[in-house]
Amino acid sequence: MDLNSKCRLLTATALTLTLTLSTTRITRADESCVIPYSEFEAIKPHFDLDACPAGLASEDDGFCRISLENGGATLYEFHYSGDDACLTAVRPARDEEYLKRR
Repeated sequence: MDLNSKCRLLTATALTLTLTLSTTRITRADESCVIPYSEFEAIKPHFDLDACPAGLASEDDGFCRISLENGGATLYEFHYSGDDACLTAVRPARDEEYLKRR
């Protein structure tokens, strides 16, 4: 899958999640990594989180990132895999879970 296709997949997945408000697990039949973190980092503006929310990747297993766009927030979960981390889940996130209001 080329970089443009992965970008479209990532955008479509985030949009679908925003509409359905459910978690999507990113997997392939051969269990290879669909979107490695190195490619995600290059194509998706995001913020690093110090830790994933409860129930998601632990510090030993992986990490989470969040993006803010179109008035919403999307959480991306990565798990360590070989030389690079792999995107394993995408879900909508409520702004108030991650942002402090002034």
